[in-house]
Amino acid sequence: MKIRMLVSALAVAALGGCAFPIDEGYFFAPRPIARQATDPAEMRLAGQEKITNPAQLDPQLARIPNLKGRLPATVTHEFVEIAGQRIAVTRVKAANASNSEPLIAYCAGQAGGRYHPLSYIYAAKLLIWGEAIIFDYPGYGDSTGEPTLENMAAFEKAAPAWLDTLAQNRPLVLWGHSLGGMICAQITQGSREADAIVLETTAPNAADLAETRKPWFAPVTLNLKDGLLYDVPAALAGFRGKIVVVGGGKDTVIPVRLARSLAEQLKADGLDVTYLEYASASHQTATMNSGFARDAGPIFAGVADRN
Repeated sequence: MKIRMLVSALAVAALGGCAFPIDEGYFFAPRPIARQATDPAEMRLAGQEKITNPAQLDPQLARIPNLKGRLPATVTHEFVEIAGQRIAVTRVKAANASNSEPLIAYCAGQAGGRYHPLSYIYAAKLLIWGEAIIFDYPGYGDSTGEPTLENMAAFEKAAPAWLDTLAQNRPLVLWGHSLGGMICAQITQGSREADAIVLETTAPNAADLAETRKPWFAPVTLNLKDGLLYDVPAALAGFRGKIVVVGGGKDTVIPVRLARSLAEQLKADGLDVTYLEYASASHQTATMNSGFARDAGPIFAGVADRN
């Protein structure tokens, strides 16, 4: 895994007390797949049958409150042209969906996307709040291109117009997990329709995230490649919608102190921020518990189409 490789490399660099370069390869790590789909009929979401035809509720899904009444879900796939790349998109609609419920666009983490083994869970945790839309970044899954900074920046700049068109006359929520929190913040910055953003177990910026991989036993200077300085507070400056920051007390991937710091910075900027932290939650489970369902319920109930 890229994170383990980074830690090992940093340890070697630390022994010499030197600088260590960080490029996009340490942040974008698409899962290899045997063959890319060339037609929507060939596309799938990993584990989708567990939400489209659940003979019994998967144990992982059973942890998500209020999900049972939303199943079976309808899953559809398509290709969309964004910033010169063919982007693979999956939409997941609940059995009792309404046309006015929020459209929730999910920004996955470092190795996420539609082929991640937990993709059906990612979709399900959004499904209880609205219609989920999950996409592969450039160079991920069934999308074309390479996961370069240039391609990601172009995607982040062009994606808002696409999502804004889909979300006309209904609320639009961006939901970013881990590295995806930073990516979703960039997309939100360019959106006219975004009404809320959920930042789940993420960090204020890429530099803070990289710092957590440094060895404790020796100094190392991290040199991040130009363009990698994702900055969530800067991207969300002036955002008029609701912001929910979620931290997991047992998160061993991104320390919960970074979620706390992010919430504090956003509040200091005068934004409408709610911080939710769950002591027993991990990096993956912070929004899959009864506490989050209870606390986030009034927030989502108050999300309205502002445009």
